[in-house]
Amino acid sequence: EHTLLNTYETGHQDITKITVNMRIFHPNKLWRAFFIGAVILCCTFSLYAESTQTSSEARQSANAALAQGDFESALEFLQLLIEYHGESKQNPVIRLMEPIYYNLGVAFFFTAHFDEAETAFQVYLKKYPNGAYAPETFIYIADSLRFRGKIDDALKAYDKALKEFKLKYSDDLKTDILCAMVRCKIAKDKWSETVPFLKQIVEIATDSERRNWASTIWTIVYL
Repeated sequence: EHTLLNTYETGHQDITKITVNMRIFHPNKLWRAFFIGAVILCCTFSLYAESTQTSSEARQSANAALAQGDFESALEFLQLLIEYHGESKQNPVIRLMEPIYYNLGVAFFFTAHFDEAETAFQVYLKKYPNGAYAPETFIYIADSLRFRGKIDDALKAYDKALKEFKLKYSDDLKTDILCAMVRCKIAKDKWSETVPFLKQIVEIATDSERRNWASTIWTIVYL
């Protein structure tokens, strides 16, 4: 932003010099006005091209960093893109920004910035309440709460996610949520309250590892 601003100011100074010289050689005011307009238009297109190029580079860098699992580097580029286009009112830009807002939350989450992750995901849901990433976002918010020790809030968030997207979540995702809820109950030393969740895990888990884990805890509850 500062670079663009400085470029604009430099361009503006150059235009001023040109117009001062023009007064000497071109006394015709109409021609002078046309010439000034043409110069300003050229500078405007130049600035737009620079902004677009910078935005494109930031998007490519963010995608590359995310693909490599370099979430720390991705944060810089994702935040830059939001700085550039976050306030846009143009529908095509708003649609293109959806994965940017979502991935900002993901990048914060996987760098253990759970406060910032929750905030970023809440911003995403506010901007895209019916967005493509909303089901996963609900889980990330609950996970962010759990990892910050806000167990009661996390349980409510997991429960809300299951109720909101019961038909959209795969059995695999439902199992992940139920396992997280079991851990929350154990953290609160409420072992007996894990049984309904454990029963569901045993019924729907797509792998033996989580079924065995649930069965083991279920056994411990009754010891």
